[in-house]
Amino acid sequence: MCVHPLVAWEQMAEWISLEELVVIGDSLMRRQRSFVLGGVRRFEEILETDLNFRGRKACMKAVSMPRSGTDSSQETRLRLLMERHGLTGAVVNMKTCDPVSGKVSYFDIAYPQYGFALEYHGRQHGLHETWTHDIDKVRFLFRQNMYVFGVKAEDMKNERKMNELLATIFTQISAPRLVGDE
Repeated sequence: MCVHPLVAWEQMAEWISLEELVVIGDSLMRRQRSFVLGGVRRFEEILETDLNFRGRKACMKAVSMPRSGTDSSQETRLRLLMERHGLTGAVVNMKTCDPVSGKVSYFDIAYPQYGFALEYHGRQHGLHETWTHDIDKVRFLFRQNMYVFGVKAEDMKNERKMNELLATIFTQISAPRLVGDE
């Protein structure tokens, strides 16, 4: 028997962590999908109509946390990790167009207000086409006076590596900018 994806999201709330509930929420609103659930408002609507189920409390807590337009569960986990460390206001899949190459790019998790972006590098980034596109993206942001920090799955599993990355990011965003930087 099949249920609507939002009903499945509600039903999973009893069994999974808040973080994984948000990961599923993001997954239901992917950037490139044939099935588009809509925005966060759809989650709110189902909670307004379905008032009595196990896990409702978790869903109420999670409802404002999913973001539309994500590309992967690992990117969501990375965004949530950054939020736990005080870096809020992420722009998910920030769209840019490089005037030099004319290429449109999406940065996984961007913090334009702090001058940096995070790129999650899964296995597909080892493919030549993806790898060369990633290099072009980094060059474009560099010309915009923004830094790009690459993150791998192994980094996210290693507390020491993540702490080093966070320390580097916090050092970078607190450093004074050069004269003429915006």
